[in-house]
Amino acid sequence: MYGSGSSQARAASEMKRIFLPAKEMIQLHGHDLLFTLKKIAKPEDLVVIISLSGESGTVVELAKTLRVSHVPTVSITSLKSNTLASLC
Repeated sequence: MYGSGSSQARAASEMKRIFLPAKEMIQLHGHDLLFTLKKIAKPEDLVVIISLSGESGTVVELAKTLRVSHVPTVSITSLKSNTLASLC
């Protein structure tokens, strides 16, 4: 689970609390952790990306990388139509 900003990171933290009984859930925040996420995510994982606009270069690049690696993704954004949503 990745939140692109501070509010989005708080939303990711709350989702982690709600879904605590899940088998394993990792919350990442910060641009430096994106490189790690790109390396460790596997096709059997599910990555949730939370972004306000869905147009940030960072989250779009992450979604593209995960898509090429066949890692399933879900986006949560405030806009109906955006680049991140179309990639996920």
